[in-house]
Amino acid sequence: MYEVLFVDDESDVVGGAPKIIADYLEQTGNFTVSLNPPPKSFEELKNSKFDCLLIDIALSKTAGAVTTHGTTLASEIKRERPNVPIVAVTTQLVIGDIKLSLRKSP
Repeated sequence: MYEVLFVDDESDVVGGAPKIIADYLEQTGNFTVSLNPPPKSFEELKNSKFDCLLIDIALSKTAGAVTTHGTTLASEIKRERPNVPIVAVTTQLVIGDIKLSLRKSP
């Protein structure tokens, strides 16, 4: 069983995309998914136990998030845990955000 950590600012929305994705992964029987809001500190996320990180690349809207953008947070995790797969997700298709994400990625 693999532990997947899903960081999304809409993780508490009933019937929202994060919940649908989590339910789908859990139905396979191979994954346990934890839905989490953005962490209050990088240490909080770094010390979490997970085998894979799913992260909303549009975290910039979230007040109090550790970073200004989800890709920045993903880059920090990749430096600390280089073997952990990171999957960037979003439920919003905004060309400007995609271009910004690509420019900020390592």
